[in-house]
Amino acid sequence: MKTIILLAATCWAINLNAQQAKPQVIATCGNTNQINNTIISYTVGETVVNTFSNNNTILTQGYQQPHYNITQIKPTTSNNLNINIYPNPAEDLLNINFNNSQPLNIDIKIYDITGKLIISHIQLINEKHLLSLPMKNVAAGKYLLNIYCKEINEQFSFEVIKH
Repeated sequence: MKTIILLAATCWAINLNAQQAKPQVIATCGNTNQINNTIISYTVGETVVNTFSNNNTILTQGYQQPHYNITQIKPTTSNNLNINIYPNPAEDLLNINFNNSQPLNIDIKIYDITGKLIISHIQLINEKHLLSLPMKNVAAGKYLLNIYCKEINEQFSFEVIKH
């Protein structure tokens, strides 16, 4: 009798499945859609969502977590001007590093997604010049950076992201 009970218990234990932890969220509504390589996922009414941060660390609670989009702007080179922009995404400052063969008048304009002019800056730059634009008071989002050089009659455009 003990052998039959032991054999039945062993067969029963082999057929058991352990619990599997899968991410779940209890929300009022939500959905996930994918078109080509773009995935849009959202939830409405999550019960526990909070963000804590200090100088260099951010902790976000909740099922939907933000993605960081790192956009690298490759240096742009023309015959008389080399431009390197960093960091992108920007937080407090956007650095524009110029390396040119002669002094140049540079007209810098930053536009928001609707085409509204946000920053306008004109400056004479010398060879190997670093210009830092303050971005602290600019709202988070995507912006278009236009740099026009009158002497060489060239315009350069870049997409800048502000966190």
